Amino acid sequence: MLATTFYLQQPASGNINERVTLDDIEGNDIDLVFEAFSSEKTKTKRNEDILPNLRNFTSLLIRLQQERQRSKRSSGEKSEFSTSFTVFILELIMVLMSNLCTHMIIIYKNSVPHVKLNIIIVISHYIVELGNLLLIVQGGFMIYSSLISHMPMILAFFLSFLVDYVAFLCVGLCVEMAILKVLAVVKFGRFLGFDPVSTSRWFLIFNLILYLLPVIILQYQQITSGYVSPMSSYLTGVKASLAINSSSVVHAIHSGSAIIIMVAANLYINKYLAKNHSVELTRAEKNVPSKKVFNLKALIISVVIVFASVIVIIFFQNKEQTFPVGAVITSFFLTATNFYFARKKYIYDHFMFNLQRNRINLPWAISARVTPAPYEIPT
Repeated sequence: MLATTFYLQQPASGNINERVTLDDIEGNDIDLVFEAFSSEKTKTKRNEDILPNLRNFTSLLIRLQQERQRSKRSSGEKSEFSTSFTVFILELIMVLMSNLCTHMIIIYKNSVPHVKLNIIIVISHYIVELGNLLLIVQGGFMIYSSLISHMPMILAFFLSFLVDYVAFLCVGLCVEMAILKVLAVVKFGRFLGFDPVSTSRWFLIFNLILYLLPVIILQYQQITSGYVSPMSSYLTGVKASLAINSSSVVHAIHSGSAIIIMVAANLYINKYLAKNHSVELTRAEKNVPSKKVFNLKALIISVVIVFASVIVIIFFQNKEQTFPVGAVITSFFLTATNFYFARKKYIYDHFMFNLQRNRINLPWAISARVTPAPYEIPT
């Protein structure tokens, strides 16, 4: 609140100054001040010298009212709801595209014989499905808030929890995939000895337990500190906090550390393959080159994009914004990841083959003579 001091001259009693601070003026006191200054006493010639001070005091009172309105907005008062067709269209397109890509990937995964599965393939599909789940929830919330009305703050906190949880899970699973690829190079026979479905499920459960406590701590700190992220502000209408979210900093450190680990793993794999070339690896690369099987380029690029997205989100957290930049960037990254996997030729051809087999006529359908491409390991 303003702490401005106003000196009221009293000509009748000489050069005596009475100090009045605006902090002392509360509620109906403003009306009383105006009533006192507008009374008949202030209109007498004796008090004509007070009129300049009246104008100054009136301007200070206006500033006080403006300051009170700003403090109310910053303390949780919601802004007026307004529709945003741009956010609605963007989120709707990305949700539909991501679901289509995920559907294509799931159809292909279910068609792969169990003997041809490995842990890396199953974990890759876990990442795709987790990302699509997050996009469905976030996109649904954004669509609702952009077209219908604001949402309760508890739903915004739930979405923030889900975003942090899925981000930690996906980056953690990418790091474990890099480690598994190192194991596949060094101990290829042992790598193939693991049951892909059950082992991948244990990896997922391990990550769910590992990252649960850190996410709870971050969310608790955010709630107790009263921090409102730009995405929560857009969903609820509450004024956003112009400060860096601590969870964003943790995500930047986490993804940056993951990049270092994955680059080191990729360098080790290349060095190992240059010096050692076992019989098992020769058989593995008979149909698919080992460079494609064990290359970590795609994983590293994905985590680098995560890191870059977090940095961009941190940059916009310190700025006033009406457009939810961070949420749209997150949705775009999730959609692009699923599109990257779905655009693989063997997945696309298999999906088109199923469309032809089910006699679904689409203008972009390919010839019915096209058969699914031989199974390949996604990279």
